[in-house]
Amino acid sequence: MASVHTHVETFGLQSRFELFTAVGAKKAFRKGARRVGSRGRTLARAGAPVKTGLSKAGIRSSVRSTGTVSTTKIYPSGPHRHITIWQDQGTGERHKRDGQPTGMVEAQFFFERASLVLDGEVSDIYESVIDEALRAAGLS
Repeated sequence: MASVHTHVETFGLQSRFELFTAVGAKKAFRKGARRVGSRGRTLARAGAPVKTGLSKAGIRSSVRSTGTVSTTKIYPSGPHRHITIWQDQGTGERHKRDGQPTGMVEAQFFFERASLVLDGEVSDIYESVIDEALRAAGLS
């Protein structure tokens, strides 16, 4: 499937989250998850090949948070979802009904490349969100 799933735990930041109230920690964690989703969507869109732009516009992200675990999903959607999947994963050799070849789509793997870059950035994104929340709360 052409998508990026990032499961985030607190990366050893539990001691920093303890500085907040329960509500403040939850807000900071959700904000970090949304930023991770936004960054992942940007990376996937940047890697998508540009032919008509329809494929890039259909890359979306969603976030689900429960306690100290957050799941961010970056995925293709919309009426041109199939084009995005073809561009990401490629197709085999295609042909018409009469056997005339029509070519193939080379796999680009832009979701996989976005995932690799995003994995290295997740902890930094959460660090910056926690620092912002601590400054806003007057705790740093």
